[in-house]
Amino acid sequence: MKTPDDFSVDNVYAYGSSEDLKKYYNDWAHQYDEYTEQVQYVLAQYVAMCAAKHIPDTDVQVLDIGCGTGIVGENLAARRPGALIDGVDISKKMINLAKLKSNPDGSLCYRNFYCQDLTKQSTVIKEQYDFLVSAGTFTLGHLGVNDLIYIIKYLKSGGKAFVSVKGDHFESDNFSEEIDKAIKEGLIKSLFIHETNAYNSNFNALNKIITFTKI
Repeated sequence: MKTPDDFSVDNVYAYGSSEDLKKYYNDWAHQYDEYTEQVQYVLAQYVAMCAAKHIPDTDVQVLDIGCGTGIVGENLAARRPGALIDGVDISKKMINLAKLKSNPDGSLCYRNFYCQDLTKQSTVIKEQYDFLVSAGTFTLGHLGVNDLIYIIKYLKSGGKAFVSVKGDHFESDNFSEEIDKAIKEGLIKSLFIHETNAYNSNFNALNKIITFTKI
């Protein structure tokens, strides 16, 4: 079985600019789903499963942060076909593949998309979403703790977030400290953090799964 090392995936963690990151994912888009299967990368499926335990099968609105090719949305839609899922990603080519993800009845998994860099000005509507989900986007060279605090504004009051953060990134970017600060400032509550491996294999890539509610 291949591992992420066979694909030199660590290269993506070293990018210093959004433009470099966009090019990387545009170039990788058509091989990405095959890659996740070959290395048994299951973080997206796991986040979707965790979120589905709390999301009702009604027309609630869900925003998938860093939706990529749509693996989170596909797995969430399979469990909660009534949810209205929007995706945002920096890569247009990744989004083009996410647009093709569909349910067994032929309906599309996603409703709308935003092709945007969330570290810059965004047109995502504030206080629109009942739930936020994100898998694999809060990691080295991608989104950081300030971006986690920033996206809270997309949630309605009482909305819930389910976000994965790569373990070493969680420590190096002081996520714990900033999350505690957000709680003290009355931005979020009901924090729960647990850990999982991103791969269904012996390859070790621990991620923190952060769940919280917007006040």
